[in-house]
Parts: sequence; C-alpha cells; structure tokens
Amino acid sequence: MRRLRVVLLGPRRRPYETGNEASLRRIAGALRRRGVRVVRVDAGPGAAARLRSAYRRSADILHLYHALHAGRAALRTPPATGIPWILTVGGTDLSDARAASRAVLKRVLRRCAAVVLPGRAWIPLLRDLGVHRSTLRVVEKGIPRCAPPRPRPRPGKPLLLCLGNIRPVKGQRDLVRDVAPFLRRAGADLLLAGAAIDRGYARALRADLGRTPLARWIGPVPPRGGRLLLGRATLLLHPARAEGQSNAIAEAFAAGVPVVARDAPANRELIRASGAGWVYRDGRSLRRVLDRILSDPARLERASRRGRAWARPRAAGREASAYLRVYRGV
Repeated sequence: MRRLRVVLLGPRRRPYETGNEASLRRIAGALRRRGVRVVRVDAGPGAAARLRSAYRRSADILHLYHALHAGRAALRTPPATGIPWILTVGGTDLSDARAASRAVLKRVLRRCAAVVLPGRAWIPLLRDLGVHRSTLRVVEKGIPRCAPPRPRPRPGKPLLLCLGNIRPVKGQRDLVRDVAPFLRRAGADLLLAGAAIDRGYARALRADLGRTPLARWIGPVPPRGGRLLLGRATLLLHPARAEGQSNAIAEAFAAGVPVVARDAPANRELIRASGAGWVYRDGRSLRRVLDRILSDPARLERASRRGRAWARPRAAGREASAYLRVYRGV
C-alpha cells in the first residue's frame, strides 16, 4: 500500500522559536511516525521552486498551515488539479481585518476541501466568511510528550511567567502596565521570555520594564528553556489579544502550571474546557484574579491537577490521527 504523501506548507522559518514552528514540527513528526510521507515547505522567499519540487514527488494533499502565511504562496504556485487543499486556520487569519488580507483568506477558503480549527470558538466567524459547516473540522492541538510535571510550589516569592515572542498582538506591554501595581504590593516577580519580532514594540517594552523593577525580559528561549521556566513558575500569564489555541497555555497545563489569560475567544475556550485557569478583561480584573488565587494555595493546586488531567490524553499522536482522518475524508 502506497504511503500517503502530504505537502505541509507553513510560514517562513525564523532564526528563533515560534509557536507556528513548534506546531509544524510536532505535527510533521507525529504524521511521519504514522507512516505518512511529509514534505515540509517554507513559504518564505523561494517558495515557488520548493513547491514545484514537492509537487513532482506525487503529492496527495496540500496542507496549508495558516491562510495568510502559506496561502499566498499556494495561490501563486498551486498544485495540479485534483490535489485537495487542507487549511489549518491561525489566529492571524481571523484577526487581520485589512481588506487585502481578507481577500487572500477568502480565496484560500474557496479552494479548500476541509478547513481545520483547533476548537469551536471560531466556527461563527468562518461561517460569516461563507465557509459551509460541512467543510469545518475540529482537530485539538497536541502537546509534546516531553512537557514535564510541575514540582510542588516552592515557598517564597510567586513567579509569574509570560511566554511569547514580542509583538503588539501578544500584549506584553499591556501586561506589564496592568500587573505592575500587583507586583509592588505582593512582592511577586514577572518574567517575560520571547524574541523581539517587532523592534519598535520591543524598545517600548524595554522602557516600560525600566519603570517596573520586579519585571524583566530575558529574550528568546529554546523549547527546553521554556519548559524549564514552566517548572519554576507559579502561574503563566497570557495577555495575547487574538490568536489560535496557544502552545504556551497547553504546555503550561501539561506541566501543571495554572494559567491566567486575557478574555479572547480561543483563550476562553481552553480555560473553560480545562478548568485549569482564569480569564481577565482588563488590568483591574487581572489584579483581582491574582489577589484571589495567589492567596489560596488549595485553589492553585486544584487548577494544577485539572491542567494535567486535561493535557494527559492530548498527545501529539492523537492530533496526527485526527489529521489522518481529515486527509482520508477529502
């Protein structure tokens, strides 16, 4: 029986770790372990030649990882007629309201035999864009097996951790401003880790941190470094304004670290499904949540157990099996 062959077209690779790269690496590896021949193609400069080379290897499926990152390359260099397109939708696809971006998204959606979402929060938005419900598939995000269990909390100062590359949609400047009064009052530390994607935003963040002595940014960390930081953290803070299901939140749950996240649709869906965290709307509600939960170790421990229980069945292999069902159904 011939192996299924998938061209997995993803965003341009960067010299630093990104959530997209972590997800693509996880998905491709799990699919290969199930016997799928996966050809990963970078949508950056030179994508047309790489795509043509991949198509010559008898591709059965073109899988786009995010319409705006990968869709433009696919539209410029489409595969032969008869090869179905699968799209995994990303947060940027739905949060970018610019007319040119919406036009690309709609063109890609019209070409797709199946549109994959990590949860149900975005189904209404996609239906508003004209996607028929029969095309939509939910594939829950997998979690790497190497996420360690979190040790029991150490006595002493709480450590609030924020993992994410530095750019406006991730909301780090809002977080520093909103949490500063709590840090001073509680004597807690805030640690931010991530690469500077938007240099102007990063400069402004450094200035903010200069006025907030209990908060610091340590720059980018590799995947293992992020997991080690989770092992030390009391809470993960996730201030992103709009994105898909967050790798940082899922890995925090797996490590037994409770999460406090901005009240955005995908964040809210994860928090409600797991019972392992809390959402906030603004700075005042964030400080109220932190005051309430950090004074109640039993509540933190319950959230930690719930996060681990939610994450346990969501190994990367289950995600790959779900994608295989999508591929075979088109």
